Amino acid sequence: QRGGVVKGSISIEYTPGLSLETDLNLDIYRVLARDENGKITEIRTDREGRFEVGLPVGTFSFYLDSRSFPVNVYTDQEAQIGTVKMGADLIINPLVLKVKSKKVNVKRFGQ
Repeated sequence: QRGGVVKGSISIEYTPGLSLETDLNLDIYRVLARDENGKITEIRTDREGRFEVGLPVGTFSFYLDSRSFPVNVYTDQEAQIGTVKMGADLIINPLVLKVKSKKVNVKRFGQ
């Protein structure tokens, strides 16, 4: 089947000192592309968190496979919908991962 190329990337929101420890490597994630018939194509990210895949013409939903997440990593982002057209590149918005925060004890003095 002929189609187009889908390109995208992931990013991780991590704050040193406030975020819990986790694996920050970007090449461990899987992006899933589901077509209208429910067929899923799995795409691996590279060391920079980018991915690229050729898909047939059609409409797909793109989302991260939570089974590939290391400990303390999650996403609250909805799936992105995109349409692959013949011979065209489809650039999807970055998929954002978040790292859980440490519990911070706030002490109040002089109240």
